[in-house]
Amino acid sequence: DYGRVERESLVWKSFSEQLSELNTNLQKEAKEQQEKFAKKQDELRQKQTILSPESFAVEEKKFRDEVQEIQNQMNVKKRQLDQLYTKARQQIRLAIGGIVAELSEKNDFNIVLNASQNDSTLFFWRKNIVISDAVLEILNQRLKSMEITKLDEKDNAAN
Repeated sequence: DYGRVERESLVWKSFSEQLSELNTNLQKEAKEQQEKFAKKQDELRQKQTILSPESFAVEEKKFRDEVQEIQNQMNVKKRQLDQLYTKARQQIRLAIGGIVAELSEKNDFNIVLNASQNDSTLFFWRKNIVISDAVLEILNQRLKSMEITKLDEKDNAAN
């Protein structure tokens, strides 16, 4: 069961803990930024009655630009976290695949199926059990060509 091996492995548990901590820190940072901007927005509303419309527009634009910049930075951090997850998972899967291949060779397995209830795909196979070349050779011996006959006028009218 590929998924179980992945989930129960020490490396996955270690990685998951680290990823969870990074995600928690990112969420905490996002919440702090939201609180900061809510406070700044309240201050900006209070200034609206004091400032001229032109000055208020300048202040409002600065505020919106700052919010946009922080949102962009947070999106970059989120994408980096997603990329970290993807890269680490690929490395873990490659390691599992290598171990499956080693065990298959050692135990003289020809094929290994994923035992997951949701995924029973072929996980590993020896190249010497692939019969595509043999099937192709026999097919070429038995069926060398085929005549394509013209369709009758009735058949053309039906289409």
